[in-house]
Amino acid sequence: MRKFFASVLALGLITSGVAEAAITKGPYLQQVTRTSIVVMWETDSAAAGEVRLTTPAGQRTITAAMGTAHEVLVDGLTADTAYTYTVISGGATAPTGNFVTAPEASSPFMFVAYGDNRDGDAEHMAVVNAMRTVGADFGVLTGDAVASDSATEWQKFFDVEGPLLLSLPIFTSLGNHELLPSLDSIIAGLPPARYKKLFSLPGNGQDAERNYSFTYGNTVFIGVDGNNAAATAQRDWLRTTLMAARANPMVKNIVVMGHHGTYSTSNHGGTGSAQSLWVPLFEQYNVELVLQGHDHTYEHLEKAGVHYVTLGGAGAPLYSQEAGSPDLPYSKKYVMVNHFATIRVDGDFMELRAQKPDGTVIDTFSIGTPVGPTPDGGVVNPPTDAGSRDGSASPSPSPSPSGSSEGGVDPIDPGGSADSGCGCSAGGRGAGTGSDASAMIPLVSLLFCGILVWRVRSRRARRS
Repeated sequence: MRKFFASVLALGLITSGVAEAAITKGPYLQQVTRTSIVVMWETDSAAAGEVRLTTPAGQRTITAAMGTAHEVLVDGLTADTAYTYTVISGGATAPTGNFVTAPEASSPFMFVAYGDNRDGDAEHMAVVNAMRTVGADFGVLTGDAVASDSATEWQKFFDVEGPLLLSLPIFTSLGNHELLPSLDSIIAGLPPARYKKLFSLPGNGQDAERNYSFTYGNTVFIGVDGNNAAATAQRDWLRTTLMAARANPMVKNIVVMGHHGTYSTSNHGGTGSAQSLWVPLFEQYNVELVLQGHDHTYEHLEKAGVHYVTLGGAGAPLYSQEAGSPDLPYSKKYVMVNHFATIRVDGDFMELRAQKPDGTVIDTFSIGTPVGPTPDGGVVNPPTDAGSRDGSASPSPSPSPSGSSEGGVDPIDPGGSADSGCGCSAGGRGAGTGSDASAMIPLVSLLFCGILVWRVRSRRARRS
């Protein structure tokens, strides 16, 4: 009998030794650059793992050490290149994901932005499913990903976002709810600390991972910590970071992202310390766009040429507008609805479109000079490598003039004939102003365009 129980015990030990670990979070993507990306995942028990990468040159494997929290740097990559990857850990194989490395400064790109999903699971899922369809290169989350820093809340976040984060790198901001202690942390006597463990963010800030900066294409993104907006140390770091960005001739745009609203006409309102310490820097260094959350609504505000956009509609209970808000003079659009935004960047042109999960556009506005095809097929200020990152023509912009929230097509005549598409009309965007207007289009160009129009019409006549 003793031998029997000994055999059963030995079999149990052997079986437990080979039991597979389950992947409970991820894999998910972080810190994408032109030459690297970070792949993260979590297992329910200690296990080793590996990332199997498919590259244009063939297969490559990067190993992960034994543990439950896995963070693997995949480097040596090529800019603007598509890759696929599969994570295998503890015997479990995750679904295959894909990503594209960041482009060179001359290439256009598009990202999504959203925030305050918190505890609205169904609404959060609808926003996530919609974002998966837009073809973004990366994402920005403006904070309050969870209701509190509990294991249950974070697991729910990754359960909902898993299919999105498998192939979309995201950069997050620290919300106030990530700092709310959960029951398990209170019992353990520990401060809220899961945010830094679960995300891998650039460590180049004044308070690593609570603030940071990164460059994507021709744009510098600066993440700020609104929980600590009154800190002069963060203000000084922000000034240094903005100064360096504006001194770089390759940088065409600056986007600041954080959780707390600098200006807002909703429930929480604007942040006084950010207005006094940050806004003078935003205006001095010509920041184009500030992405924020905290108030559960969509709002576009503009002050002194800086656009502030509240994107707090990814799941938390929605807030109405406050009639007596001191920031009302800056508010251009307010929509109390679940939403996210896509931001297309091409040169110094940025177009933001806010939309509901069903695709309904609730607001659109643009900043800078449009680049690429116009609605009638002409081309405005074409770049040397005109086209999108996948080689196709860039989508036709349909913004309102810079600063407008009314949507629609830019009213400036894009030039060119609908028949010829040559874009040589004297009233087009290429036309000059003032004393140079009469000399802008040489006679030979007009003659060439006239011949081109005649040839196109002749061909159409023969076809008919």
